[in-house]
Parts: sequence; structure tokens; C-alpha cells
Amino acid sequence: WKDNLFPTTTIKAWYNGATTTVTTTQAGVGLRLYGTSNGFVVYADSDGKVYSWNAATGQKKLLVEFIPQQVIVADGYVYFTTGSTVIVYRVLLT
Repeated sequence: WKDNLFPTTTIKAWYNGATTTVTTTQAGVGLRLYGTSNGFVVYADSDGKVYSWNAATGQKKLLVEFIPQQVIVADGYVYFTTGSTVIVYRVLLT
């Protein structure tokens, strides 16, 4: 979930009975939570890049170095489009 508590915005996850902070930034800075799937949290951080966070390992992984147009997180994959193209990209969450 995403907490908007001034002066920060935080993405948190509940895993194995505990709350974990995935990432935190200043309020008003672009932090987007796209979704979760198979133990992964997918989000855009304040640096304008999209990451996955693995709940089992606590590791953050860069997925794409830009903010996509549309994002769907489902079945262990991230699906996204860029610009005005009709192409859908699929990235496996690992």
C-alpha cells in the first residue's frame, strides 16, 4: 500500500506477518504503486524508473528506465505500453 503522510510518501508491504517499507520519498515527488503479483511489488520510484521489490528476499530490481504509459501487474508479469504505440511489452518478475 501507499502511505501519503506529509512530509513523506512511502510504499509498504505486508509479508510474513510484518510490515516492510519498500521505498520512501518526499511528499509530492513522483512515487507510483502499480501493483503486486506473486510476492513482488511493482512501483515507479522518485528517479523516474520502474522497479520490482521481492518480498521474500527484500531485493529491489530495475525493470525499465522510464515511466510507461499503461501498466498492468498480473500472474507474475508486468505488462506495459510506451508512448502512443500499440505494442504491449511483457516483463517476467524474477
